[in-house]
Amino acid sequence: TAPAKDTKRSDNSGISPATYWLFDSKSILQNIKFNDRKEIDDLWKKWEEEAKIRYKNNPLHKRSLKSNAVIIEEGLIVFGSHVEFESSKITIIINEFLNKFQKDNNTKVLHVAYHNHEGHLDLNGQYIINRHAHFLFDNVDNNGVMVRRNWKREYLKQLQDDIYLISKKFTLDSISMV
Repeated sequence: TAPAKDTKRSDNSGISPATYWLFDSKSILQNIKFNDRKEIDDLWKKWEEEAKIRYKNNPLHKRSLKSNAVIIEEGLIVFGSHVEFESSKITIIINEFLNKFQKDNNTKVLHVAYHNHEGHLDLNGQYIINRHAHFLFDNVDNNGVMVRRNWKREYLKQLQDDIYLISKKFTLDSISMV
């Protein structure tokens, strides 16, 4: 199977399908394993169509989304190199955080990919892994309201606190999440 190209998905999203969506390895863990590009495109189209219907059915506005509305958004969780959790603990932290995120925003996380392979050389020549997780979420909540439009700076700070507090349960020492 040929890898997906990183091209713009649609007029309704600036997010691109990532090449890694078609590959599974021990350094990338995903909640959905795709077999080919058509499967990605079909599921993406389904996500967009469902969101458009929810938005239009909201009794507060009863109209279609604007053509430039961002329907699917991407979030990123980054674990600092000093955080020494095993992958199994990190996936538990990610799942707990995303469950809270879904509940707090009345939305659905559509795709999650935890990366444990990308990195860089530090000043001492040591290879540092940049462990992180990408997640896609429905930007139209379960009631047909746009999610990100309502976020304030305080909520973005709260997201950082949430991941910290969830992570803190896995260590006796206080840790710092980036």
